[in-house]
Amino acid sequence: MHTPSVKLKAHPSEIATLLRGESETISAWSESWNARRFALHIAVIVLGAGFYGAAMGWWRDPQQALYVAVKFPLIILLTTMGNALINAMLAPLLGLNIPFRQSFSAIVMSFTIAAAILGAFSPLIAFMVWNAPPMSAQAVSIPAYNLIKLTHVAVITFAGTMGNARLLQLLVSLGGSPAVAFRVLFA
Repeated sequence: MHTPSVKLKAHPSEIATLLRGESETISAWSESWNARRFALHIAVIVLGAGFYGAAMGWWRDPQQALYVAVKFPLIILLTTMGNALINAMLAPLLGLNIPFRQSFSAIVMSFTIAAAILGAFSPLIAFMVWNAPPMSAQAVSIPAYNLIKLTHVAVITFAGTMGNARLLQLLVSLGGSPAVAFRVLFA
């Protein structure tokens, strides 16, 4: 039986492993703290959400793109922290006995996946916004505006769903029971 090796140094190629959802490797990562890996995950969250935020805000104004590029990663990071705290408190009550560090690591990895997907969609969103009619009081195109909003909802929903799907796989790997993993995920 092949045992996954735990690398001491974080490498950008680990994001591919994370996105593929290799449960054994990711489970081993969550068991041991690695500051470089954590920094890599935070960097992916900041860059992925930042690029997506810039693409999202560009339709309104270039200055708005800058504000959203700063604000969106902060919102994602604060949500990550809140979810990690809630998960760490509720997981033991729901039958998944993992330490706070491991719970926090799992949540950060989940949000890293979502941010990487958002970052990957940012050029497509930027292209769509670039080709949309300008957003001014007189020239607002209602169908274009609705399409852009719907696209944002669909992309963010897809990214969040994929992050949660990988988190569920990791929780099943850590807890051994799909029922416990579902309870923790949905709590």
